[in-house]
Amino acid sequence: MNNSLNHWQRLSPFSVVFFIGKTLIRLLKDALPTFAPMLVIVFASNNKLTVTFALIIGLSLLIIGSAILQFWFFKYRRQDDKILINDGVFKKNHRVIHFDRVQNVNILTPVYFRPFGLVVLKIETAGSKGNEADLGGIPATTATTLRTEILQHQQTTSTQSSDIPAIDTSDDEGKLVASASLKDLVAYGVSSNGVFFLLVILAPLMGVFFGSFKGFSRTFIEQFIIPVLQFLGDGPGGKISAGLLMITFVIALMFLFSILGAIYRYYGYKLSAKQTSLKRHSGLLTRFEESLKIIKVQTFVTQSNFIGRLIRRQNIIFGQVASSHLGQPGKRNAFIIPARTQAQIPELKKLVFADVPDDIPEHAIDRRYILKTWLIWFVIPMLVISGYYLTQQSYRAAGIAVLFSIIMLPLVFRRWHMYRFGYSQSYGIFQSGLFGFKRTLFPLYKVQRTEIRQSPLQRRRKLATLRISLAAGEIVIPYISLQQANQYLESIQSAIKTNQKPWF
Repeated sequence: MNNSLNHWQRLSPFSVVFFIGKTLIRLLKDALPTFAPMLVIVFASNNKLTVTFALIIGLSLLIIGSAILQFWFFKYRRQDDKILINDGVFKKNHRVIHFDRVQNVNILTPVYFRPFGLVVLKIETAGSKGNEADLGGIPATTATTLRTEILQHQQTTSTQSSDIPAIDTSDDEGKLVASASLKDLVAYGVSSNGVFFLLVILAPLMGVFFGSFKGFSRTFIEQFIIPVLQFLGDGPGGKISAGLLMITFVIALMFLFSILGAIYRYYGYKLSAKQTSLKRHSGLLTRFEESLKIIKVQTFVTQSNFIGRLIRRQNIIFGQVASSHLGQPGKRNAFIIPARTQAQIPELKKLVFADVPDDIPEHAIDRRYILKTWLIWFVIPMLVISGYYLTQQSYRAAGIAVLFSIIMLPLVFRRWHMYRFGYSQSYGIFQSGLFGFKRTLFPLYKVQRTEIRQSPLQRRRKLATLRISLAAGEIVIPYISLQQANQYLESIQSAIKTNQKPWF
């Protein structure tokens, strides 16, 4: 045991860089209230470029000053079987982290710490919102010592209660069960649903950029956009081609960012299994070393978008216990294995759920879902819109509204077709999607709460919606027969009574 850790320790001065990063992330999470006043100032000024640079310089100085103060007031020490942390600039925080409350202990090696032998030790506890402690800028040997002491304490505790397995503390990395090549990461970048969220981010950013720097945008349009439009022609065919070209450019940009993000986060991906735990190494500039108790896995999720289905790749997520604080919902942790083939999935499934059956009977939801969804979401709204346009004698717009509702019917049918659910004596499965899919497998005994709901229309048809709450999230199975919902509920209650294995 390192006795020096019994005294108050400071982080390395280089941890200022770490605190700058944390502050930037916090600002980006609260981007609207943080940057909205600044954008108003920029747009209202006559010299937008000068004001923008002045705001950037002022904000940078504020962030750096805040990071220096956070470093100065941050201290930590070990005391018996707990870690004490004092931090906070104006609002002082005194935290006590007991070893037996720790859920995950992960070590990150950012590129800016690597030359100095420094790392970030991330400690997550049961009942905490996110990470209870980030010790950023401590020696790698200190981080390894603290992690080993925490895990050894848990292992000693687990021997007193044989039902609770602890993370293996030996130096052996265990059996390699999954890895990801550069080709796999490209496949993950194009097959993950996150690629489409980039469109939501890119659109307003491009609007703000071109709106703020009109001189640059005018030059860009004159030198690049107009020559392309002239080449394509001014007719309808040219305008359609220009529109398709712009859409292709935006989509290509989205995929590029998604692929680069996948390479940054999961480069050198390796997943190892060792007795009762998993260990994952990944990261290009920042090396992530993360561990997970297998017993903590709540759900086994396979998902992919329509491109992933074309290239026959699925991304696997081990859903974990959602962290929370004082009864408030916290973040749900995800342990991702990128871009797996169908042949690789059964082995990984058996890795976390050893007794899962090879086949679980599946059922479709009731066909009345199609009519209900189509009427409520498309037919009735479009009829209202069409009626409005008819009063304005805009017959073309009214016809387009009606045509739109008709076009949506195949999509509603496709959505119904993708819904699948099933259960055995010990496991349940649920699938949803449209062009892609998300398929969730979960042990019935880990279900926390169930609820059967019926609308007036469902009650008349003896249908119901089944809501299943797990520690990793909620599953909603719509439009199944009331008999199936009750049978599912009975299977869950039976599994909870007969299976007393720990799962937290």
